Amino acid sequence: MSRKGIILAVIIFVALGLYVFLVEKKRPLSDGKETLLKFDENNARRLIIHNNEKEIVLNKDKSGEWQITSPMVTKADDEAVNGLVSDLSRLKASQSLEVDPSLWDDFGLKKPGCEVTVLTGSSEERLSFGDKNPTGTSVYARVKGRDKIFLVPAYSANSFKKDLSDLKKKEIAEDKAEEKKEKEEDK
Repeated sequence: MSRKGIILAVIIFVALGLYVFLVEKKRPLSDGKETLLKFDENNARRLIIHNNEKEIVLNKDKSGEWQITSPMVTKADDEAVNGLVSDLSRLKASQSLEVDPSLWDDFGLKKPGCEVTVLTGSSEERLSFGDKNPTGTSVYARVKGRDKIFLVPAYSANSFKKDLSDLKKKEIAEDKAEEKKEKEEDK
């Protein structure tokens, strides 16, 4: 390599270093562990899960039990739904970054594959999940009304990708299993 080539490489290296120091350093990147949604899980009255064009709406009745009200009306598995609400209220971001809304599509957040909305008596909180990060260990997420993008563990984001069978009360299947067991005992 000629002397001019070495000098040019050093100049480019210094310029890149200055760019990173002056521009990228100013981008706020939290060290994480920020709770994403601010609501009291005991006050949750409605949960809406929107996964890939399918929507499940759950409402808590006056007795405190969860009901699926859309796409069908049936009892919900209280333990499963309460677990989701609890997970949602405790979900923490490992990192956050300021991103211009015009770039949300780059993170899979313009048309997210999964959105979860929780309504309490006086507020509505919505969390959208986008693409996985390059390592596949985290998922980009966004809270409605905020311009930050958060990184949450991929396993946490996957826990909200529920379908109707995951949330329906399983008592019918349990009753049939009990009936079958009783008939076998009678024989």
